[in-house]
Amino acid sequence: MKRTLAVLAAICLVAVSLAAQAAPKKVLSGKDIEAFIANFDGIERDMDALGEKYDEYFEAEDQDGTASPSMIIAQMRARKVPEEVKAILKKHGLGDNGFEKIIVISAGFGALEMDSSIAAQEQEYADYPEMAGYLDQAKQQTSELKASIHKDDLSLISTRSNELRTLFNEESEE
Repeated sequence: MKRTLAVLAAICLVAVSLAAQAAPKKVLSGKDIEAFIANFDGIERDMDALGEKYDEYFEAEDQDGTASPSMIIAQMRARKVPEEVKAILKKHGLGDNGFEKIIVISAGFGALEMDSSIAAQEQEYADYPEMAGYLDQAKQQTSELKASIHKDDLSLISTRSNELRTLFNEESEE
């Protein structure tokens, strides 16, 4: 009996350990989102001043097109950040892990926007059952993307989504 309990306890410890590893870590505070919004233009200007030096660094690696959204986010979050990039983000109030914070803010905002878009499309295409597969796939990808970001970080991003939307829309218009 003791041996069975020991084996069960070991299995539970492994399962808890694996679950803890899979859970996304919280990286944002309200001050981080405030710094990102307040310094967005400065960050963009300083990054642009680096030229094309790090363009490849900011691209997700998915050569065969099979990487899931969570795999891409994990890959981006794990990258070793070049010192020049790190210094720019630190200068603008995002700290030593500013690159990870930008990835989380961008991906989290994108996931929240996708949620809104899918909800609107579900209503719009309710009379077109052939769209159900597309919407289901979009929901699955959005859920996976959201699952790769800590729920508290998503909540912080959500509270500032209007301001972030304005920033990201202005950037895309340029």
